[in-house]
Amino acid sequence: MLPISGTITYEIKRSQTCTGNRCRPKSWKTNQCILVKLFGKPTGFVTGPEKSARLNDCSIVFAHFYKTKRGHYRMDTEFVADSIKDWKEGDLTKIYVSYVEKCIRKEPANYLWSHRRWKHEYKPEYGELLDRK
Repeated sequence: MLPISGTITYEIKRSQTCTGNRCRPKSWKTNQCILVKLFGKPTGFVTGPEKSARLNDCSIVFAHFYKTKRGHYRMDTEFVADSIKDWKEGDLTKIYVSYVEKCIRKEPANYLWSHRRWKHEYKPEYGELLDRK
């Protein structure tokens, strides 16, 4: 049994390669997220995948899975960078948010719209809102 906090480190040591990570939107009420606008609304994104990629000097590739017909799926990938060690904190997350928006606009039916992403209004005490420019 592994503690959840050491799972990524364990997998990297076990396989001696960088494992895939997923960024996902998260509640902005914690101090463990970066606030970026997604479709014009302030949204919190976890920082773990960016920290892991920086720590392990991984190449970054985004993947978009979508349905082509019943029982058939396709995956498109987009290479981002060989290394992000020299990037400022939050840069990868901002690029990821732009990629997510692009994927949702391309295939809106694949996004879980029933998830109430913006059920709480953003308040300044949640933290600084990063500009994607």
